[in-house]
Amino acid sequence: MFEIDTNFYFVMKYYENGSLRSYMISNDIKTFEEPVIKRLAEHIANAFSVLSKFNILHQAIKPENILVDIDNAQHSPKDMNFVLTDIGLSRHVDKSQLASTMCGAPLYVAPEVVLSDTYDNRSDLWSLGVLLHRCYRGTYPFNVNNFTRFVRTRNMARFDILP
Repeated sequence: MFEIDTNFYFVMKYYENGSLRSYMISNDIKTFEEPVIKRLAEHIANAFSVLSKFNILHQAIKPENILVDIDNAQHSPKDMNFVLTDIGLSRHVDKSQLASTMCGAPLYVAPEVVLSDTYDNRSDLWSLGVLLHRCYRGTYPFNVNNFTRFVRTRNMARFDILP
């Protein structure tokens, strides 16, 4: 990543395994074992650390926005690397500010985003938690049949948002 004037530029290598979603589909993977989940969590947490230094909210954590890199054909967890990509919805928010834009992947967004409340980079952590649950268990951490029901259920539920 580099900055020229007021613009940030990201230059990335080509990842032949594609996104996490396409990798799982093409390899008929429904869930990952715990070592892969730990590695995925570690790599995305490292990406969050970099984004945090620049006060950037990603706002679109989902399998389609994580690239898979594998160092050899064995596909062992220690050979798998995960790269967070697609910063199209990302935004800079000063530490003293909160975001309030309704955006992100519907099944991955944090409750405060769905409820049109203000939020900060912790909303990305919610999305990561949903992603990890989905990759480990093969299901979302909540029961969902369609988006309308999802929003209705989330709006009626009570969530205690930590300060």
